[in-house]
Amino acid sequence: MQPNLQYLFCIVYLFGYSASSNIDPDEVRAETIDVRPLGKRITEEKDLEGFTCSFTYQAEGGTDEQWLMKLSVDETKTQFACSVERESGMSYLYFENFVMTGKGGKTVEGTVLGSQGKPLEVGEYKVDIPGNTVSSVDGKFEHMLDKVEIVLKKQKEEL
Repeated sequence: MQPNLQYLFCIVYLFGYSASSNIDPDEVRAETIDVRPLGKRITEEKDLEGFTCSFTYQAEGGTDEQWLMKLSVDETKTQFACSVERESGMSYLYFENFVMTGKGGKTVEGTVLGSQGKPLEVGEYKVDIPGNTVSSVDGKFEHMLDKVEIVLKKQKEEL
């Protein structure tokens, strides 16, 4: 009997995604986006289960790159993760700046990886909890980006 490789890939993919965002995803949506080095601000926005994620960037150099925008929500629909990452692991683009914004909850975590998947240095980016953003810091960001992620949690409604 031959194993179903699509099923195996799906399990490995979901395990890898949930491990990176620290939530157990009930629903995952992943789409390839073209990150374009046009030197102007470009925004990609996606929605899932009442949460919205937008990624705005300005990049130069090279040619278009295939990146993956992943959104996931847990089974209780109260925690949401969004990430944008270079599928092949390393980008050759020179990012002027970036900002990832989440809507539909309160930011609880933000992560940014630079060249070769290494976390950016303290001060290169900021996580703005009240503003629900993860963004580069002007004058500090070293222009290398491989992944940015934001995690939000829905606020409990008071009676």
